Amino acid sequence: MQKGFSLVEMLVYIALLVVVSTAAMAMLLNYSDVFTKYRAEKLLVRQLHEATERMVYDIQNAAAVNVVGSTLDTSPGTLVLDRVGSSVTYTLDSGVVTVAEDANPAVPLTSTSVTISDLTFAYLANARTEMVRVSITGIATVGEYTATETFSTSAIIRGSYE
Repeated sequence: MQKGFSLVEMLVYIALLVVVSTAAMAMLLNYSDVFTKYRAEKLLVRQLHEATERMVYDIQNAAAVNVVGSTLDTSPGTLVLDRVGSSVTYTLDSGVVTVAEDANPAVPLTSTSVTISDLTFAYLANARTEMVRVSITGIATVGEYTATETFSTSAIIRGSYE
């Protein structure tokens, strides 16, 4: 009796190894693509969420919307909020949402890793209530994957509904 493997057995084992290795590589590459998509979407959602939360907070705590100083119902929009003794201005500058308080220079609210393509403010008011609707669209690219999301929210100016 001979010890070892025959040539046919070796070829079968090598073929099986190639098939299993190819399947494993395909799974790893697919996992890498899924992870890249996840990173892009997470980055985008986090940036849009933080920006809208800050805007909602300032809208709710504003005394009034400065309709004359704001650019409403168009993109890129500008929102000027009057507070007691101060003001806050939101604008879109080269794909980045900026916020300026009083006469201070504008600071970025979103990072350059996300491009904001649309920022629209709408002012809705009746005899008792003032409300601002915010719509923001962002684009994030990680690797070869590009994610696009649009967030919309509304906030009522505190005290305008009493």
